[in-house]
Order: sequence, then structure tokens, then C-alpha cells
Amino acid sequence: MNLFLNLVTLACGVISLVSAVIYLSRRAKYRMNLQDLRLHGQPHRTITQAELDALAQQTASLQRIQGSGGMSYQPLSESVYLIRGGSASDGLELPAQALQHLSIGDIPVEFPYPMESFLAASNLAEVVIAKKFAVVIGLNGHRLAQ
Repeated sequence: MNLFLNLVTLACGVISLVSAVIYLSRRAKYRMNLQDLRLHGQPHRTITQAELDALAQQTASLQRIQGSGGMSYQPLSESVYLIRGGSASDGLELPAQALQHLSIGDIPVEFPYPMESFLAASNLAEVVIAKKFAVVIGLNGHRLAQ
């Protein structure tokens, strides 16, 4: 019986290790895709003041909840990019918390409220690039601010 428990424990450990490696390799791929978009992408337009104000308001709300070191939707530039593709979700389940990440067309994205509700099987998104992800400001014909 002891051998069986050891084999089960070993199998669980191997599965966890493989899952972690797959998760980390996807995250590295997504970061590279975001960097490629930032360095080589052609901007679609510039962000409007109303959109900047909406992002600042949502960042302030997030930081009240998460603390001053919380997530920020602050764009790195005024460029707005178009990305196309299906949405994907991947994550890692840890004992203390679950990490969940969304992407559109293999670009890591964050959705200010209520943009996530406009996701479809195939998406056309307008995004600005923040420090660690692209922030969706337009999705399938819906805009964050007019």
C-alpha cells in the first residue's frame, strides 16, 4: 500500500510540474507577442481624452481595492492598436489563489468594466499597451468611452 501511495504522490508531482512548465511557457509567449505588438505594430489611431479619463478612473478604483501597488490601466503611449482573434483563458491553480489570464489573438489583455461582457468567438479589439498587458478600450463595436 505504501508503494501505491508513493507512486500516486509522484504522479501528482509530475503532473503539477508539467502543468507549471506549460503555463510558464504560454506566459512567456504572450509577453513576447505583446512586446512585438508594442515594437512592430502599426497604431490604428490615438487614444481620446475621454478614454484616458475612463482608464484613470478605473485604475483609481482598482488601486483603492488592491492598494497602491495594484494593477494599472495606464497606457505607455497614446497609440491604439487593433488585434483580432478568438479569446483564450489559461491559468494556474495554487493553494493560496488562482491565477487566470485572458488573451485575444495570443495577446494578453485586461478588460476594464464592462468590456469583457462583449467577448465573442471571434473578436476585433482596440487596445492600448500598459506595462504588463494590453488594455481593451474597444471590443466588437463597443467602446469604453465615446
